[in-house]
Amino acid sequence: QTMDIEAFRRRAKLAEDQIGALESTIKQLVKSKCGKYRYEVIYYGMKNRGNFARLLFAEAGVPFDDVTDYGKVMSFMKCHNKISESNKNKLMIDLFAPPAVIRYPRNKSSNEEVIAISQTEAMVGFLATEFNLRAASIEDHYRGQMLIANANDILSEIFQHKDDKFEDLDKFYKDRIQRWLGILQKPLTQKPDQEYYFDDRCL
Repeated sequence: QTMDIEAFRRRAKLAEDQIGALESTIKQLVKSKCGKYRYEVIYYGMKNRGNFARLLFAEAGVPFDDVTDYGKVMSFMKCHNKISESNKNKLMIDLFAPPAVIRYPRNKSSNEEVIAISQTEAMVGFLATEFNLRAASIEDHYRGQMLIANANDILSEIFQHKDDKFEDLDKFYKDRIQRWLGILQKPLTQKPDQEYYFDDRCL
């Protein structure tokens, strides 16, 4: 029995080492890919929707420039949309409003285009794919999309109730918000000490 336990411990240690090596390889791949690009988050000097992108950069350990000055934010938006109008060879969608994530090739002589993505769901999807933070299976990928859509609905509903009287706001919080939070929390209670929804990954 002692030998069986020792053999199990050796196998467990080997598995841990292999997982550690795989994680290290993934991190190196992310860093090598990110070394080709420079990133910016364009948003006003507040948390709100811009923080979703910032959190993904932090999770991936990828540096970025946080452009929060109002004048610079608006200047970028106008400049990007003018380039979009004049560039007939590539599909460039105008940015209606920040936040936005911008990816620049570090090699200025490269033929790669500057990528500009706005809308929170599109931004986090782009970054999750870019930094290998997506759920491993296609099913979990779309379950993650459901959670993002739910979170967007929650934010929208909270904003709609911002001017409610206390009694109405209290009812809204105790009823609808609690149901929403239950939907978000339930998948995180499936395993002990679970930190992520899927595969120990961010999205």
